[in-house]
Amino acid sequence: MRLFSIQNRKFYVFWAGQTVSTLGSAMTSFALTLWAYERSGAAMTVSLMSFSYFLPSILLSFLAGGLVDSMRKKTIMLVSDSVACLGSLLVCALALLGKLDFWHIYLVNFVNGAMNAVQAPAASVAVGMLAGKENIERATGLNSTASSLVGVFAPALASVLYAFGGLPLVLALDLTSFLFAASTLLFWIPLPEDGLKKLRLDFKAVWQSNLEGYRYLLARRGILYMILSLALMNLFSRIGFENLLTPMIVARSGSEIAAGTVNACLSAAGVLGGLLVTAFPPKRNRVYWVYLGGALSFLLGEFLCGIGRNTFVWCLSAFGGSLPICYLNAASLGILYNAVPEEAQGRVFAARNGLQFFTIPIGLLLGGYLADNVATPFIEGGSQLSAFFRELLGPGNGGGMALVFLATGVCASLSCLLWLFSRRVRELN
Repeated sequence: MRLFSIQNRKFYVFWAGQTVSTLGSAMTSFALTLWAYERSGAAMTVSLMSFSYFLPSILLSFLAGGLVDSMRKKTIMLVSDSVACLGSLLVCALALLGKLDFWHIYLVNFVNGAMNAVQAPAASVAVGMLAGKENIERATGLNSTASSLVGVFAPALASVLYAFGGLPLVLALDLTSFLFAASTLLFWIPLPEDGLKKLRLDFKAVWQSNLEGYRYLLARRGILYMILSLALMNLFSRIGFENLLTPMIVARSGSEIAAGTVNACLSAAGVLGGLLVTAFPPKRNRVYWVYLGGALSFLLGEFLCGIGRNTFVWCLSAFGGSLPICYLNAASLGILYNAVPEEAQGRVFAARNGLQFFTIPIGLLLGGYLADNVATPFIEGGSQLSAFFRELLGPGNGGGMALVFLATGVCASLSCLLWLFSRRVRELN
């Protein structure tokens, strides 16, 4: 099968612009993490940066659907990206003046997260318009490939630029990437929106439209159950793998190089998985791709990483855990795009974002708390069960975090398999 078989060339222009913009944003995020940790030395400072972004994004997702369906998707994306650009300009100016403080970053992240609440569903609808429903899985594969490539290159590029010119240089490149993405969207990407239903922009109409998204999901229990199951997967992944991976590897190996190597394997698997999905999309039995892929990902990711004791096993775990996620994402989005009519996708996708991603900030805070205050004291205790897990996980630091990985791997894998017993979920095939 051809890798690049989506016929609409405008999709590739849109994809390239969004990828460049994502690269700039990821570099800024990494550089801000370096800046914050250098000045505070506290992991909680970095966690609050992520939390301040995710919280408004998820809370406002519950209200964004009506706005997305009532306005042109191009306008929404341009406005939200422009607001994010102004935030980067503010941070850059404060950094140059030597007045940048943590609360400035929290505030800018909060505003950017709020903008993402409308930008993300608008971009999702735009992808469906440009690629077509028959190519959703391939489009998702290309997006996964781009995201993983960004994950590989953004930290390296940001580190070099940060060392050479500090935070302002990274922010300048981020602003350049915004100009590129905005120009391609503004001048070269026409979206076929003339036939879409337009809603009055008043509070009552937008609120009623938002409720329609949730009513749509409540009336289609199979889709609702799938979204709630993905929310549970997000909770488990943020408690363990996507929250504690780097500190656990550093604690157990004593090497930042080992942590970098494992993260590189994680991104490399994402690149390969994205290419495989693009070439061989999951067109049939999508439900099994979602849940068997999820179970396999948690077993190879969380569980194997938790019991691993060397860089080779951790790299194998990262690669094996990341690869199935590409098919899981493509299959779940394929189900949604084929089930939801285009004129309702904005409100339904916004409702889906609110339900599916609200567990992310909970997991981010819960993971650190469980590792520090529950798992570590337990594994250092004097009971026979504590001794058993110390023997299983090996000596040294990081045992509490490894135990969290072990627990989330088992619980998440079992939950994925249990969802397949739901008749409503199986009917989505």
